[in-house]
Amino acid sequence: MLVAFARRSGRACGATQAGAQRAPTGLLGAMLFVILGGHLSAQTCKPGELRAIIMDSQESAIFDADVGVASEAVSLGNRSTRTLGFADFNNIPCGAWNITVNKEGFQTATRTVQIASGANVVVNVVLGLRMQVTSVDVTESAPPVEQSASENNVLRPAEVKTLPTNPATVTDTLPLVPGVVRTPDGELKIDGSGQERSAMVVNQTDITDPATGRFGQTIPVDSIETVNVLTTPFLAQYGRFTQSVVAVETRRGGEKWHAEVKDPFPDFRVRSYHMRGIRNETPRFVVGGPVIRNRLYVISAVQYFMEKAPSRTLPFPHNESKQESINAFTQLDYVFSPRQLLTATFHFSPQHTNFVNPDRKSVV
Repeated sequence: MLVAFARRSGRACGATQAGAQRAPTGLLGAMLFVILGGHLSAQTCKPGELRAIIMDSQESAIFDADVGVASEAVSLGNRSTRTLGFADFNNIPCGAWNITVNKEGFQTATRTVQIASGANVVVNVVLGLRMQVTSVDVTESAPPVEQSASENNVLRPAEVKTLPTNPATVTDTLPLVPGVVRTPDGELKIDGSGQERSAMVVNQTDITDPATGRFGQTIPVDSIETVNVLTTPFLAQYGRFTQSVVAVETRRGGEKWHAEVKDPFPDFRVRSYHMRGIRNETPRFVVGGPVIRNRLYVISAVQYFMEKAPSRTLPFPHNESKQESINAFTQLDYVFSPRQLLTATFHFSPQHTNFVNPDRKSVV
């Protein structure tokens, strides 16, 4: 009895072990089926389509916007909305994709979409306006506002040296300024008014004739730095005028010695094919430089003028009126410091005329 029972028990035990061996095999097969099924389903995911509609906060279409679609590993490139307001992308693989939209004047927008198998996805992207920021910096180093509201015309020696008129004095250069003309009788008209309505200052010194109101003897053009013609200036430093001001600034000697001679040759008079003396002569000479380097400077300009004006109604040689003059200007500059400067000027201009209007007879 005991033996039979043992045999039966052994058979049952063998059956149990066989079942235990078959159970893991079935579980492994189920797992393989699930994995292979998911892999096959992934391989059969159909590409989808995407349409990105670009609009502003008022839901109006935005034209010519740049739309880009990309994932973490692949980029599908950029397309423009043109005049349609949207951009289409075809054959997009399944997965997550980022949409980036750029447009000048708008903020950049980014959206993320999920593409399923064979899906047609429509995405609305709203762009916000870009903020415009403008800043103005005001510093105390800005140049001061010019106190004169008048027009300022400036002449410099380099501009008049090459002119065919060969101006020798400041008054000779004034007709080069717009609005200044010389009349046939030799007077100057500034903006249609005579000299008596204007004033002339040289280094802040008024040289206007107090009796007639006309300009006095002006300095040689070789000694000037600038000539400013101010129309209706409103500065308290100028006075005794109602029309314009001619402000002349002289120059000092340079860091090196220099000398110039201009018009050294006279014009000769020719009568009956013979040379008969000198008709006119206008030589000019200027010299300047440092007497003490970086301290004392000097410049001196001298002009000699001689002209013989004939009268056709009287016999030669008793029909000439001879005019002679010397115009000399000297300036000394002493530099005490960069802010302290002493300037001394000397102007010498004698003139005389022989036989004034010889063709006029005196009436008793």
